[in-house]
This record gives sequence, structure tokens and C-alpha cells, in this order.
Amino acid sequence: MNDGQIVSSLVTSIEKGSNGDPGEKLARFTNDRKILGTITKNSSFGIFGKLHDPIKNNVADEALPITLSHQVKEGPAKILTVVEGEEVKEYDIEIVSSVPQKFPATKGMVIKVTDPELLEATGGIIQGMSGSPIIQDGKVIGAVTHVFVNDPTSGYACHIEWMLQEAGIDIYKKKRLRRVNNSAFAFFYAILKKQQSLRKTAFRLLGFSVKHQNFVKYIQIISNTCYYIHKDKDFSTNILL
Repeated sequence: MNDGQIVSSLVTSIEKGSNGDPGEKLARFTNDRKILGTITKNSSFGIFGKLHDPIKNNVADEALPITLSHQVKEGPAKILTVVEGEEVKEYDIEIVSSVPQKFPATKGMVIKVTDPELLEATGGIIQGMSGSPIIQDGKVIGAVTHVFVNDPTSGYACHIEWMLQEAGIDIYKKKRLRRVNNSAFAFFYAILKKQQSLRKTAFRLLGFSVKHQNFVKYIQIISNTCYYIHKDKDFSTNILL
């Protein structure tokens, strides 16, 4: 499937999973058949598209920050999923292990369901639960992708980092800019601290008043190269990302 439409559905029943027999959600489309959005891409990292309007689930309706693969911690976390009807609920899981991957892969974490209510209802991870978001410390870290056939309480999850990258979202841009700013910050500070005679010239280059004593706070970067002038000579330093 390469494209399609997003419509609402509801879970009608659960086939509980057991060792050697993964369970599944049984669902049907809602009666209104309202089209909620369009699908433009289908890959191993998820289905991507565009919603016509925001969807409310009364659990996590506001945008959440994300955690990169190398920042995920082993320990408690939550998943959001539907077990009955259209109600999204939060359940306890454990991040058993997480691989700080440098390249995209769908099996970046091993997770285990620990919530008694979810274990009672589904036996653990079941088919139809793929894509259920995983939240740790108030941040989205990924989504469920696989269940272990011989242990349905456990399975794999994909890091949100690769899902957003697959969607064409540049999640690294702000971090690159922050590194540039920090490097330039240190560069100017070192120069101006040791060579007070350059203060006037540097301020003029930066467009600020010489009377600004808290000058470091206001340094702005126009490009990846910072310039200063001294004794009619041009000096420059490149900030490597």
C-alpha cells in the first residue's frame, strides 16, 4: 500500500496472546466513515501522511518533546494504545534494553509489558498494537513494532528518531545551530577576555553598543564563519559541526 485515506475505527474484541500464538486486535470502521486524513507513504518505519484536523485522545493531546536513540534509558516507560472501543489508555512497560543506533533500524529497543490490566486484557503485545507510542519521562522515545512469538509480554520497538527522519523532518537542525552558537560564544569570549582592545571593534561588527557589558549574551551568528578585524587585517575561524 503506497497511499490511502485515514478513517476512524474502534476495537471490537481482543484475541489474547500466548506463547507461540501472538494475539490480535479485532476492529471495524466507525459508522460515520469520516475521512480524517490522507496517507502518502508506507514504510517499515510507519505510515505517513497528513491529517485534515487535529485528533484528540484525552491522554496526550499536546505535542511532546522527543528523546534521541542514545538518550533512551533502561527502566519504566508508558505506551498508549486502544484495547476497547476508541478509548486510548496509558499502560506501564519496561525498557529492557536500548541500542544507541547510528543508522535507522526498526528494532532499536526491547520492551516488556508490566501493566497488570494490559496483561489481563491482551497477554502483552498483540497484532494491531504496532505504532503504539512509547513515552518515557514525558518524552516520546519510539513506537511498538514487533512481538516475541514465544513471549508475547515482550517485543521490539523503533526509536522515534528514525520515524521522524523517515518523514523528512530535520530534528537535528536546532541542535546544529546550538553547537554553532556555543562554539562562537566561546571563541568571542576568549578573544575579548584576553584582548580588551578588540572589544570596540567586535561590538561594532556585532552591531551592539560598546557600553553593553553583558556582551556575550547577545552574540548572534550570521553564518558558519565568525570574523573580527584588528590592525586592518582580516582574521577568521571556521566553526566545525
